[in-house]
Amino acid sequence: MAVLVAFSSGVVSDALVRHVERSATRTIRPEVTYDAVIVLGGLVDGEATRLSGEPQLSGAVERLLGGWRLLVEGRARHLVYSCGLLDPRPVDVPESVLATRLLADWGVDPSRLPVDWHGHDGRRASWLPHAKALDESTDALRELFGRLVYRVMGYSKDG
Repeated sequence: MAVLVAFSSGVVSDALVRHVERSATRTIRPEVTYDAVIVLGGLVDGEATRLSGEPQLSGAVERLLGGWRLLVEGRARHLVYSCGLLDPRPVDVPESVLATRLLADWGVDPSRLPVDWHGHDGRRASWLPHAKALDESTDALRELFGRLVYRVMGYSKDG
């Protein structure tokens, strides 16, 4: 029970996510044109979108902008957008549709779109359990475990 409460707190999830993001290695090389850039979803705030009737974007829009930049600079040929709503409802427009519309509005040819920073500064952190904090802790632990497996298997030099 104590583990569930701890990993459900904003203090723990923020610390985990900051650690994961701080230790991420930037692997992009300026001289390379990539076949595809993979952008992880989480762009749409589903509940806010439902309430307003208009697409409401989360802080994850930075990932989409980064992928867009690589496309328009000619450093990637395609963008693969990986997404899904955690709590989809029949009225929801799929996030992939919204992302494709945004990119098209930004001038990206849809044929180039074959169809995931979460970290916070700690100011919103609370020791009170919250489902979103547990979800963020789970994602951060999964990322750290994946890095460990990659290092043990020899796929990666860093941890």
